[in-house]
Amino acid sequence: MKLHISSILGMMTGNLIDHEGLDGCYKSLSYMMGYDVMTHELGIGGKECAPTLSRQFPQFIPLMAPVKHFCKNLTEGREREQIDEYMEDLIDAYGAWHEVEPLPKNEDGRPNPVETLVKAGWNKGIDKVLVVSGPNEQGIDDPNMDPFDDEPENPLE
Repeated sequence: MKLHISSILGMMTGNLIDHEGLDGCYKSLSYMMGYDVMTHELGIGGKECAPTLSRQFPQFIPLMAPVKHFCKNLTEGREREQIDEYMEDLIDAYGAWHEVEPLPKNEDGRPNPVETLVKAGWNKGIDKVLVVSGPNEQGIDDPNMDPFDDEPENPLE
C-alpha cells in the first residue's frame, strides 16, 4: 500500500501529522498495525512503527529532527496550513506517495498488547512486567488459552 510522506514521517517522529488530518493518521497506522487502531494507540503505534519505517526509508532519517522541530513550533490555529506548506517542499524533494510494508504479525496475526506497551515505554521505572493469566469463561486457569479464540477447547472433556 502506498502511504503519503506526511504519514510516514508522522509515524517515524511520533507526531500526528498527515495530509488527511487525524483520519489519515488512523488509516495509516491501522494499515501498519494490521487492525483498526483506537485513539489511545496512536502514540504507541507510532513508536511501534518507527523502526520498521526507518529500515524501509533510511533516506527519511535525516528529516526526523527537522520534522520534530517543525511540529513543536506550529502556530496555534494555523497548523494544517503550515504542515501543508512544509510538506510541499518535502514532496518536491522526495515524492508524495511511497510503497510501505506493514509491521510483521505474530503467529496469530495480532500484535501482543503487553509487548506493545513495554516497547512504547509504558513500563518506565518498572523492573519486570509479569503477565498473569486468570480463569477463562469455564473457570479453568489456562495460561495457554487464546482470549481471542471463539471456541476454546474444554480440557475437562
